[in-house]
Amino acid sequence: ARMAVGECLTNLVWAKIDDLHQVKCSANWMWAPKLAGEGAALRDAAEAMAEAMISVGMAVDGGKDSLSMATRVGSETVKSPRELVISAYAAMSDISRVVTPDLKHPGESNLIFLDLSYGRNRLGGSALAQTLGQLGSEAPDLDEPLLLRKAFRAVQELIGRGLITAGHDRSDGGLVTTLMEMAFSGNCGLDLYLEGEGTALAALFSEELGLVVECLEHQTQKVLALLHEAGIPYQNLGLTSPEPRIAIRYNDELVLAEDMPLLRQWWEETSYRLERLQMNPACADEERSAIYARRG
Repeated sequence: ARMAVGECLTNLVWAKIDDLHQVKCSANWMWAPKLAGEGAALRDAAEAMAEAMISVGMAVDGGKDSLSMATRVGSETVKSPRELVISAYAAMSDISRVVTPDLKHPGESNLIFLDLSYGRNRLGGSALAQTLGQLGSEAPDLDEPLLLRKAFRAVQELIGRGLITAGHDRSDGGLVTTLMEMAFSGNCGLDLYLEGEGTALAALFSEELGLVVECLEHQTQKVLALLHEAGIPYQNLGLTSPEPRIAIRYNDELVLAEDMPLLRQWWEETSYRLERLQMNPACADEERSAIYARRG
């Protein structure tokens, strides 16, 4: 529940909002609380959500409860997984003051990583674990609500001063997925260096709270000074590149070196195969070739 609050704010941060206290959210619960142990788990989740929201200064003003998520099939009871989805929203005075994930200045900008988990890289429940047929024993969580609040305000200040040109969160696939999506949509390359403890897999694929922002090289020191003053842990990852090549080093080890269009084709492959089942396969093939070598 705390993690849902954290992801909510890291998704909303890219729109310039006049006041954090204007942020409201809807909470949607899907649970089977009549079954043994589920009612207690629901209460624990609600208390954790309330604690986190009070800390960051958010309020719930709506939502939907589906609390009969269990049924019997013959002699077997089938229940829904416990689920809480939080959606946040706030008023904006200027709808044009929004930062999008696509990199805008290849070869002229730096990428800065804001680590909101203080170096933790828990892999439980991650997309990486799923691909390996595992669950993991420890999942990411919002351990420092006040750090999240400070980071939200800092990024809002960066947007307000026009110091960042792109941004994305790492809670869906991990840091490497965040970086790839920014490069794919910006149609460019990356030359990055990441430091940390533990394995490269954990550092790149954990879905902890965190943000990546793009800033022009000549404004990098202003951005870093603002983050330092706000007490936000950060790393300057390195440079974007007009050449469509991705290179990522972790503690001096080269862990990824590949052409961006090829990585983007792998990333698009699942969508492409689904499209071939839903439309004229020749059209899906044509779209696939255009995505691989697109210029815009």
